[in-house]
Amino acid sequence: MIGQRAHRGSLLFVRPFQYSIYTRPVLDGEGVEIRCVLGKSCLASRTALSCANALTAARTGQRGAGSLIFAILPLHRHRSKPLLSRCNAITAQTSSRYDEAMSSEMKPASPERIPDWQLPEGVDRPLWEYLQSPPIANDYDTFFADTRLMRLDREFLLQRFHKPGRMVDLGCGTGRLVVSFAERGFDVTGVDLSDNMLRVCDQKRKDLALSFRLEKANICDLSSLESETFDYSICMFSTLGMVVGVENRAAALREIHRITKPGGLFALHLHNKWFNVFDPQGRRWLLSDLFRRWRGDVDHGDKVQASYRGIPNLRLHLFTPSEIKRMLISSGFRLMELFPISTDQSRELQKSWIFPGIRSNGWLILAQRI
Repeated sequence: MIGQRAHRGSLLFVRPFQYSIYTRPVLDGEGVEIRCVLGKSCLASRTALSCANALTAARTGQRGAGSLIFAILPLHRHRSKPLLSRCNAITAQTSSRYDEAMSSEMKPASPERIPDWQLPEGVDRPLWEYLQSPPIANDYDTFFADTRLMRLDREFLLQRFHKPGRMVDLGCGTGRLVVSFAERGFDVTGVDLSDNMLRVCDQKRKDLALSFRLEKANICDLSSLESETFDYSICMFSTLGMVVGVENRAAALREIHRITKPGGLFALHLHNKWFNVFDPQGRRWLLSDLFRRWRGDVDHGDKVQASYRGIPNLRLHLFTPSEIKRMLISSGFRLMELFPISTDQSRELQKSWIFPGIRSNGWLILAQRI
């Protein structure tokens, strides 16, 4: 259930939902739960009138990426009859309009179904569904438009990659960094395993009349790219952490080392495992993860998300500073910079000499191929 009772007297509790979905109104006998797809600009109040007005806004057809899903839960049936009646009337009028308004590209599409044994290296079923989802690719830029980390990692790269050269973006997604560096004269190749992400990126290339290459490939196997080709290699937004399996992550780093020129630079972003100590649920996960490590589980460090943008059980590997250094050195890189990210992901961690391995949200990392 999306909504819940915040406290006595509250009629509405609103929580952002990270995936644009379509759901028909659901009525029950005890109260009424009405789910409406509204634009992210819509705000909700704790009064019955504002609740009804929020539902009325649905009649304008506002919907799209970054949407919020509202749930109306009257606390007392005898106090909510006017709201209940109005809600029923509004949902009856808007239900058919929703069906017409929802285009095929907004409805979650069934990913291409292949047997598990045919999944690419480093990809499990949830990650495959993520990669194959058209709505995720279509909404990607809007969904992350206000993400501070995306501004921070771009500035980090621009300040360190001064001279234009050959660059590869591994896990390029919809091409935000591919476009940014192509505009600055870099010879860029974008690599991704998602056809949908590459399709969006290719449309940007046409719309902006830019010149860059796109390659569908798995970062665990970059055999389609020649050795010692790129001056700069990047793997941002925790793409490496999405690779499933410690051996597959090691294989990806070996491949990145192979395609990078001697003396070339490699930049990546990773999340900090120990940052979870500041969150109650995170602390519980840390305790269970320590137990998995003690038990010898090779997947320790993997945090499974119950649902991410509608994809259940998507996992992300979280790293420790020592793990980062060890894997880079073993892959043939020299660590040059471990840039600690602040709690809000907007800048470098302040007073970074004070327990950066715990306080940092994650790291932007610069390494050099030996």
